[in-house]
Amino acid sequence: MKVLLIEDEAKIAEFVIQGLSSAGYEVTHVDDGERGLAEILAGTHDLTILDVMLPKLNGFAVLQKIRMAGNTIPVIILSAKVDLPDRLMGFEMGADDYLPKPFFVEELVARIKA
Repeated sequence: MKVLLIEDEAKIAEFVIQGLSSAGYEVTHVDDGERGLAEILAGTHDLTILDVMLPKLNGFAVLQKIRMAGNTIPVIILSAKVDLPDRLMGFEMGADDYLPKPFFVEELVARIKA
């Protein structure tokens, strides 16, 4: 499975890439929303893991744009924005799952499998 990780924090990205690679996933990483949107629309990934607070284009805007374009790629939001209104907004915009930071990579892998 090809996973697109859109995350601007280098340490978190490194942690996720290492964990998902160990679990057998092929991971592509980009660190801003504009590049992430372009990668999603290119259609070469099976799943997107999306941070909310990103430079150039925030994660909610990325999610809104792909869903408005009819793109149904599964999206797991991985964010420090953990308040209920933020999580509900993510689901209302079309996220398939929402995992708050901090998190365990094992839980992320379990959510991907589900």
